[in-house]
Amino acid sequence: MEEKTYTFVAHSVEEAEKFVTDYIADRVDFPFKKSQLESASKALSLLKERMDYYGLSKFSILRAPEKKGALAAFEDFDNSFRISPKLFGDLTKIFETEQKFLKRYGYPYSTMHTSVDDILRSVIDHELGHAIKFRHPEWQGKIMRALESDKGSTRILGYYSSTNLDEYFAEVSETPQTNEYTNIFAGKNIIVIHGESMMTNAINLSFNGVEVTPTLNRLSREGMYFSNFYSQVSVGTSSDTELTYNTSLMPTKSGTAFVSYADRTFITTPKMLKDQGYFTYVMHANNADFWNRRNMYKSIGYDKFYSKVDFKVTKENTIGLGLSDKEFFSQSIPYLKEINEKNQKWYGVYIMLTNHTPFSETEKYGEFPVDIKETITYEDGTTEEVVYPYMEGTKLGNYFKSLHYADQALGEFLAKLDEEGLLENTVFILYGDHDARLPRKDYNRLYNYDKENDSILDEEDPNYKEYDLYQYELGRKVPFIIWTKNMEGTKLNQEVTNVMGMYDVQPTLGNMFGFYNKYALGHDIFNIKDNNVVVFPNGNWVTNKLYYNSQKEAYLSLTEGEITEEEISNNSEYTNRLLDVSNNIIVFNLFNTDNEELVEKEG
Repeated sequence: MEEKTYTFVAHSVEEAEKFVTDYIADRVDFPFKKSQLESASKALSLLKERMDYYGLSKFSILRAPEKKGALAAFEDFDNSFRISPKLFGDLTKIFETEQKFLKRYGYPYSTMHTSVDDILRSVIDHELGHAIKFRHPEWQGKIMRALESDKGSTRILGYYSSTNLDEYFAEVSETPQTNEYTNIFAGKNIIVIHGESMMTNAINLSFNGVEVTPTLNRLSREGMYFSNFYSQVSVGTSSDTELTYNTSLMPTKSGTAFVSYADRTFITTPKMLKDQGYFTYVMHANNADFWNRRNMYKSIGYDKFYSKVDFKVTKENTIGLGLSDKEFFSQSIPYLKEINEKNQKWYGVYIMLTNHTPFSETEKYGEFPVDIKETITYEDGTTEEVVYPYMEGTKLGNYFKSLHYADQALGEFLAKLDEEGLLENTVFILYGDHDARLPRKDYNRLYNYDKENDSILDEEDPNYKEYDLYQYELGRKVPFIIWTKNMEGTKLNQEVTNVMGMYDVQPTLGNMFGFYNKYALGHDIFNIKDNNVVVFPNGNWVTNKLYYNSQKEAYLSLTEGEITEEEISNNSEYTNRLLDVSNNIIVFNLFNTDNEELVEKEG
């Protein structure tokens, strides 16, 4: 027997709530069984949010037969859409399944959502697009005409761009702003190191007089070191960093760009360097389909992708997820020598792998104790070595062991490059892709260790260092370093302390190498200087003056200067607008020139 269908058009959340109370709440199993109406109200509020987002004047609630699926067909695009309340229970199962996969494998399967609400938004958006694209093809012509007549609005296949793209970039110059570093590296070869889980807090850290990262320490001393740098990732972790590094765009609000939007058109660093005659390539000794890299790298514009099949991977030379970093760098040298022989200029990205969570294969990292060793001298002149466990047995301690290995691999790579003469006309660039997602309690032990009792100092102790949630967020910095041979002692040899994000890398490097993307969301750090705002995908942001938590609507002051409500309001508005613009560029494929061709045809 076919299930009865209820249809009700609501012009307000209140009207819809009454309908749910009267007809649906007692018939539908919402995820929060203790309060079905509360759950329904929350879902309806989300519907209202999407209604406002797309400029819709009303929406319908539909109790649809099971065979029609969670969302009913969009019969008429009359500024309304229909959705089944039963969908909300299904979404809870989807979210739980995604979280289980993430917990088990450490990366999301296909599209990854941050909450049930996020799934609801995604489903509504997805179905709305299908409805207009496939059931109302005549709308495509209307949309293209709208683009032609009003270039300030963008409507692609029924999606309404929430932010005016042209207006957002209206004040951005068609030509780049110059500074003392303009074209300073023009024409030089480029090696970029994507440092897996490399964090700034390990730089210059030592255990028993042995540095955790001697290679990174040397590069930061001799090169241009950006010590207040953030990676700006979301659920896409490493892939999000690759997106932002290559495009100066932010991760998408739902899903991951590498998986969900690999077919989009992007303005990328490899493409702009190719226009200058560079051969561009990327090396990563992992499965080419991990994070959908095989497809996404085509959209990024690499000439060549060297993946797992191009390396000799055995059980003996594998650590963690794949080929060890030392073997990876060693086997990459012959490829680079061939590239150097065949191309006048080249640009290569090397994605490291060993320093990846869970940092558990400590026996393969080599000897690197993270304890405290002290020598006690007795009155009779005899000595004894005393060992305190300190970070041994902790995940953070194991991370330092893993990072020490990765740093050694990096040092060996640099030495081999130098031996082969491949550093003479080359700029060496390194960034950490994201923080290591380590437990805060381990940092508390790192900074507040009571060795006498093998415990944490009491909070009342004068030597106790507060490491709260704000400190944890600020501690997620990653290194960004630009280095060349013989840079030490020049004007380039400096520490840049102004806050900087991954989306600032493309415009900063662009100025140095001579390429320019008007639609970059970041800035050349040497132009914006201390006025920069680093935006995070969750709506938080940081400046030189403060770190703002948008969820708590609270902040931590980083200076003694005055902080006004107007400043917080302006930066929050800037953050939300930037995230909207970035998301629209990717989701609506706004850089796709095919859209412009359609406009011309409709005209």
